[in-house]
Amino acid sequence: MPHVVVNEGEQTLEKLPETWGKLLAGVDRDAAARGEVVTAVRFDGVDEPTFRQPAHAALPLTGFERIEIETTPPSELIDEALAQGALSLAALSAAAAQTGDAFRGVDLAGANQGLMELAEGVRSMVAILATGAQALGVDLQQMTRDGRSVAAQITELSGQLESIIDAQQAHDWLTVADILEYDLEPALKRWRPIFDTLRASVRPAA
Repeated sequence: MPHVVVNEGEQTLEKLPETWGKLLAGVDRDAAARGEVVTAVRFDGVDEPTFRQPAHAALPLTGFERIEIETTPPSELIDEALAQGALSLAALSAAAAQTGDAFRGVDLAGANQGLMELAEGVRSMVAILATGAQALGVDLQQMTRDGRSVAAQITELSGQLESIIDAQQAHDWLTVADILEYDLEPALKRWRPIFDTLRASVRPAA
């Protein structure tokens, strides 16, 4: 019988479930009763990031010696996600400047690849912010920074990306560079306080 460890405390099970799916269901119920969720699993010391995949549900437990499970309050997950979103801003603003400079050079293939990665990064950052706000019950239409709603600033950021893509498709490389360097880069630098404000609303409940 494998040793089942939850949050570093070994669990005594009267009867070990036959499959991982059944064990996870029981741990999920216990975690929910504490206001937590299962966030990490290791089988014999090996991380299993896809532990919720349906394909793992029928996995027999008899082949393992140790199963480690971690649970976390949702507030900590929200704070961690927002922290990662905030940390991405410095890299994104630097990438905007570098990509703009690349569009003024001769390596257009590299510049276009950089722009694609930058756009994905910006969209991911906005998604993290929006998801965190929704989980916290914060209305981004009502939340303001510098006298403007955060929702309006998201719309503005999206508009800048659209203008960049339009200029890219028209092969107007100088306009792409200008928007990246003079509009997008400074706009990204102004987003850190928005993340910090949301994170401050998480901590009292954490």
